[in-house]
Order: sequence, then structure tokens, then C-alpha cells
Amino acid sequence: MTGSRKPGPASSFYEREHGEDVTVFLALPVTEPRAELPAPALYRVLPEVEAAVAVRRGPAASIFPMVYQDLGRWIEEHGYHFYGPGR
Repeated sequence: MTGSRKPGPASSFYEREHGEDVTVFLALPVTEPRAELPAPALYRVLPEVEAAVAVRRGPAASIFPMVYQDLGRWIEEHGYHFYGPGR
């Protein structure tokens, strides 16, 4: 497969503008884009960002929303700010 993955995590995020449909982004690191993607998928290069991340283990119901609250607290305590959609 052209566009083979680089080492690194996959991620997802969502965008919604003014009550419109939600756009779901599934992000995978690739070495180069494939020639074509089936519609409506398309390639979008995401800007590099500095990120605070958390790794969770176990059923999501036992962890969320606490992991977001803990991560948000850490971000604020260390002088960082949220910007843009989470990914």
C-alpha cells in the first residue's frame, strides 16, 4: 500500500460549525499520500502541534470524563492553554 504508516499514533477529532453536520477526522501518520481515496474521504495535512496527552487503560466508561479533567487541570497548572479541536 502506498502511503504506509510511519511509527506514531492514530487519532481522531470532530468539527461542527454553527449547527451544521459534524465532520469526523481520522488521522493516521503516512509516509506519502495514496493516489486516491474513496469519496468522501480526502487527505488533509494537519499542522504540527505541541500536545499534552494521556494514555488510558481499561474500559472508557471507568475513565472518562476524569482523564479529560485531569489533563485539563495539568495544562492550566503548567501555563498552557487549549487551542483548536482536541486530537
